[in-house]
Parts: sequence; structure tokens; C-alpha cells
Amino acid sequence: MIDVPPELAYVETCGALVQFLAPAMECHTIAMERNFARLHASAIERALSRGRSADVFIDTIDADAPEKWPAGVGEVRIMIWGNEQPPVVPDILRLSEAHLEILVIPSELPHPHHPARRFIDTTPHVHAADLLHLMTS
Repeated sequence: MIDVPPELAYVETCGALVQFLAPAMECHTIAMERNFARLHASAIERALSRGRSADVFIDTIDADAPEKWPAGVGEVRIMIWGNEQPPVVPDILRLSEAHLEILVIPSELPHPHHPARRFIDTTPHVHAADLLHLMTS
């Protein structure tokens, strides 16, 4: 899991992560939460093309329909979350048949099972700024 501060630069930081991670991880799919995708899909697609990963599949996921989220066996997928509260993200990802799933979330996103706590307070994660610094140094 990668947390991104919920600042004005959230979309740009998500784009930078996609630009560097998609080719480095040989990503198959970029899946964006529906409301985030509605507003920012074109920015993420531009970042993906800058990373020279044009053959990556772009998908949209609905926060209210986790049963439709399963990844393919062996898939490498980056999931970008907006401000929608995920209902059962940890359970869905633990049962995934994907080779690797990278979840990109706002730092302040509440945990779905502990709403008084942030998701990153209870789940292993890396800060986006730290990861981007390592990847661009």
C-alpha cells in the first residue's frame, strides 16, 4: 500500500507513481475507483504514456461492488483510490489471485473496519514521497 497526502497534488502524485511503477513492475492493469476515474482518468492515462506503458489496461472499480474487483491470476495491478470509503478492501486484497496488487490511497482514508482510525495506522504502507524519491534518485 502506498499512501499519498490528500493535498492538491494528489492526482499529480498518483500520476507520478503510475509513470514509474507501471513499467518497473510490468503492470497489467491500472484500476481506479469510479469517482476518482470520472474526474482524473485522463491525467493518469497521460502519466502512463509518459512511462511508455501504453499497453496497460485501464479499469474502473466501484467502491460499493467489491465482488467485481477480482484480479486475474498472476496479474500485476495498481489500484488508485479516491476519497470513497472502501467497504472491505483488506479482505478482497488478501484473497486476490493477482501476483501483485499495489493500492494507492489518500493518507487520511479511514480504515473500513476501524473508522475512527486511518487505514495507514493499521496497515503496512510506504509514503508516496519516500517511494518516488527512491525511484528517481
